[in-house]
Amino acid sequence: MPARSIRYLAAIALWTFPILARAQSPSTPSPELLLVTRTADDGSEGSLRWAIERNNTAPGRFRIEIAPAGQPPHVIKPVSLLPAIKGPVVIEGAAWKRSGEFTVLDGSGYIEDKGSQTCPGAVPGQYGTNVRTTTNPGLALVDTQGVEISGWKFATSASAC
Repeated sequence: MPARSIRYLAAIALWTFPILARAQSPSTPSPELLLVTRTADDGSEGSLRWAIERNNTAPGRFRIEIAPAGQPPHVIKPVSLLPAIKGPVVIEGAAWKRSGEFTVLDGSGYIEDKGSQTCPGAVPGQYGTNVRTTTNPGLALVDTQGVEISGWKFATSASAC
């Protein structure tokens, strides 16, 4: 076989090898679903607290879907601060995806009601429903790169903040 033909075949082989290698490589697995089916905050399987704690054992492995049983509105009222969420993870309210109904995360179960001062801001002496709380967060994110949240409404009570 002439040297020119060998070089030509070698060039084709080098060009096709990366294409074949990609075709043989395993695909990225879909995230495992953690399904929140209950609004109770007791840490049992199906609760939001359980899903966050499970996600935090292997960030990037799970996707959390909020789909409580029964008719909306759905209100999850933690009895204490939820664990910080470690990313990457997608957390999505299933009702919002289907019908536009939000699941409410209501922090009034552990945040003391102080009237208009229930929602303190970042600046001392700043309070009110238009101020995002930084001193009493109901939900904290760790490594927010890759954390996506949709279909939720956050509140310290049904009508405040």
